[in-house]
Amino acid sequence: MPSLRWKLAQWLQVHWWKRHLGNKRPPSKYLEAKEMQWNNFLQRLGIAPAPQELVLDAGCGPVGIFIALGKITRVDAVDPLLSKYEKALEHFQKERYPKVHFQAVELEHFLRQNGQPVSNRYDWIFCLNALNRFDEMDKALCTMSQALKPQGRLILSIDVHRFLLVKYLSKWLPWDLLTPQQADLQEYLKLAENCNLKREKGFLNKKGILFNYWVLVFTPA
Repeated sequence: MPSLRWKLAQWLQVHWWKRHLGNKRPPSKYLEAKEMQWNNFLQRLGIAPAPQELVLDAGCGPVGIFIALGKITRVDAVDPLLSKYEKALEHFQKERYPKVHFQAVELEHFLRQNGQPVSNRYDWIFCLNALNRFDEMDKALCTMSQALKPQGRLILSIDVHRFLLVKYLSKWLPWDLLTPQQADLQEYLKLAENCNLKREKGFLNKKGILFNYWVLVFTPA
């Protein structure tokens, strides 16, 4: 059963996006800039999914990497809040992305068939700025790991605590209501190892005051 903290984070997420996108007008201009941003991200990683490959955008949000990849190949974009985004946000319109298969469900539910996790489905899985927003990120990451093809790649972008004291305080004090889970880099790497993922490469994307922002690429171990 989802935790109360996760439910509150989900409710706040919609309001955060409404505020964030409120002055990004016209929407078409913002979405063009966002697509360019995602393409630059892919170029920096040296990633270019082929048209026949299958991609998962896990926890995609209203302006996820499906914006760019949906013009190249088939993308499953999964986020339990998509129906609410569609009603609340002018910037999110499904018809813009005919190659994207949107699913407004929890990722763990989507990646199960007949009660069992799906396996060997995706060539690429992107989970960008979303992992610590899952109620149980260990289960979510392991489910994604199982869904990768043997030669597939999982790309994570994560914000990691720089200071142990702040991390522990954040776990107990509700000042970061949008992110139910708190972790540092070593905890993320250990979590990936426990989910049978091997780190292929990664880089520090941005250094902040309290958080560092990392991008990591994993392969099945």
